Amino acid sequence: MELRVLNRTYIHNIDDVEAIDKAVRMELEDTGYFISHLNVDGREVYEKLDIFLQDNAEDIEIVEVVVKTKSEFLNDVLLLLETYLLNVNREVKKIIHEFYTEPVETTWRKFQEFLQGIQWINDSIETVDQSVEKSFDTAEFVHNQKEINNHLEELMNAVESNDHISTADIMQFEILPGLEQLQQSITTYIDQRGTRDDVN
Repeated sequence: MELRVLNRTYIHNIDDVEAIDKAVRMELEDTGYFISHLNVDGREVYEKLDIFLQDNAEDIEIVEVVVKTKSEFLNDVLLLLETYLLNVNREVKKIIHEFYTEPVETTWRKFQEFLQGIQWINDSIETVDQSVEKSFDTAEFVHNQKEINNHLEELMNAVESNDHISTADIMQFEILPGLEQLQQSITTYIDQRGTRDDVN
């Protein structure tokens, strides 16, 4: 397998994913670049890179490591968060309505997806907070995230008590405003300090 990192090409045994990871990290060390994703024989892979490589080892010929600067990487994370939050806020409103009426099986499935989404938001905010330069103020993002998380235990207690009205109330008056505020904070930051591909 051919491994391309920055302007260098290596030949590696695809079975040794740890060696590939080590080679990539050594090549990127002190460069200011972060791994964005892999381009594997023309296919872009963003998640579970090691598992993808192991599962497809026999067929892979070329792995290109796509890198970005720290600011490009953080901007991409914020753009993903913004898009996700815009979509999740619409979904949360539907879940709230269903809890106020009568939750059905699909309501519970959407609620589980919502909880997984909250975990993804937490992980993304943590990535941003730990990766930023000193000049980047993440306090507002972290504050919004903590406000949302502070209400999750109360939400889960209402769910476990089978109290659908309290579940809807907590989502309506505590969680949703926090998500909307987080989305607005991220949008403001991107508009003032970030970049958007669709803006000239």
